Amino acid sequence: GNFDSLHDKHHQNRSFARPQYFFINGFHDIPHDKFYYMFLCFAYVVAVCANSIVLFIIFTQRRLHIPKYISCLANMFFVFFFIALQSMTLVVLACDRFVAISLPLRYHTLLTNTTMSVMITGMWLVNVVIVGTNTVLITRLSYCKTIVIDSYFCDHGPLYRMACNDNSANSIMAKVNTVLVLHVPLVFIVLTYVCILLALFRITTWQGRVKALKTCISHLLIVALFFLPFISTYIAALTFSLQPNSRIIFIYVFNTGEIRGFLKKMVKQNTSSIIPIN
Repeated sequence: GNFDSLHDKHHQNRSFARPQYFFINGFHDIPHDKFYYMFLCFAYVVAVCANSIVLFIIFTQRRLHIPKYISCLANMFFVFFFIALQSMTLVVLACDRFVAISLPLRYHTLLTNTTMSVMITGMWLVNVVIVGTNTVLITRLSYCKTIVIDSYFCDHGPLYRMACNDNSANSIMAKVNTVLVLHVPLVFIVLTYVCILLALFRITTWQGRVKALKTCISHLLIVALFFLPFISTYIAALTFSLQPNSRIIFIYVFNTGEIRGFLKKMVKQNTSSIIPIN
């Protein structure tokens, strides 16, 4: 009754209407829905109480603030694994943009589902091997000086430098990991966009160039938000003495979801005011 009257009211003498609100009717046909709501309420209260107890125990028991050895290695593996995965995913997206703009007629023959599946599977396997090797090599180190890690997670660099025995293999793998995960992808993406710019010059109309360039803006924003913190920290470390906490805060702030979302929105607004929308 109320829904139908509201529906009729907004569609009388109008071809396009935006209602002030909607009715959510998802649970309307569930039998005995009151018992279902009571169960959800009970489950929510239990979850809140249980998590509150866990947080209180962790807060009051200082010995629980220390990461265990295996938990530390697991944390290190997954943090670096997903960082490497994001870096290589940006490479795949750069390939996608390159083929779409430079070879548009061959896009569907080159980037098939099989091709993308092979690329993604290979990307995961390479990351598991590289990051897994770094993690396994940590287990051969002995710690007799300190167990305090100067980072906001179980960071590989500070962890292997704390060792008392030979850590040359860890140092080599750390450099290899940095090259393969950061340097090579960044160089590849830059070269890809150089080729894309050359392809844009072959487009005769200005509107066609802008339309093709607009498809790359979101990818370029993600690339900048991912690589700029690492590049800025590296340059700052070479230019002047950078405190470990400064490095941690700088990288952490740029990787916070709210900050990244705000920067994306700000850049998109500026870009839309510069680039005409067709």
